[in-house]
Amino acid sequence: MKRQKSNKKQNRSSLKLMIISLGLLIILLTVTLAMFTSGDFVSNRFSGGKVDISLIEPDWQYENGMNVIPGDIIPKNPGVVNNEKLDVYVFLKVTVPCDTDLVIENDQGEDKGKPLSAVYPVPLYKFIDKDDQMNTDLNSTQQVNAEWVLIYGYPVTNTDNTEYTYVYGYIGSNQNPKRLEALSENQKTTQPLFNKIQVLNFGEKGFDSDRSYGITVKAYGIQTQFLNGDLTTNIPDEVWAKIGD
Repeated sequence: MKRQKSNKKQNRSSLKLMIISLGLLIILLTVTLAMFTSGDFVSNRFSGGKVDISLIEPDWQYENGMNVIPGDIIPKNPGVVNNEKLDVYVFLKVTVPCDTDLVIENDQGEDKGKPLSAVYPVPLYKFIDKDDQMNTDLNSTQQVNAEWVLIYGYPVTNTDNTEYTYVYGYIGSNQNPKRLEALSENQKTTQPLFNKIQVLNFGEKGFDSDRSYGITVKAYGIQTQFLNGDLTTNIPDEVWAKIGD
């Protein structure tokens, strides 16, 4: 971020992000900032038993989320493990804060600090895959690992354009965007949805100190055997529609 004046530098230094997991919230100085949360949510429409899956983030560490500033890159790699005896299709839903008022600034070269043209609302975090690739366009498009596919119709915004919601289905090693790949008992997703997240380089203008700029990740699963008699398909969009979230 551009720092031309001493008072500007002081203002920027106070714009720190607190990024955490598991539903905790931290307030730094007088600014309520980013919160990363994780939770396990499952679908159980076709069984009297229980679908048992877990959301995993092995690279996430609490201290990585302390005193983060716009432009920083944070390790965060959500995936899923199936604890169920039956085969399960899994999905990840990610909610990312977005904004129509914050000014996104260039963070490279001679134009560093100058506002960038953006198609609003802009997601304030960008996903980075295992090859360190990130979609740099200031739109809702995100970069994820090839083992995952975006469900048709997503991302969507809420009514006040403060959040984007993305839903991804796990297609696994076959990487066929029209076919989910099931996880067997104790099997983990071969790759996380993404490996890191970058905080966009935004300025103070439009920043709301009373708002939480957090990311939420939720995992969903559904048993494959109960779909066979109802759907006879593993098309990602159709299976997600059965979950009904």
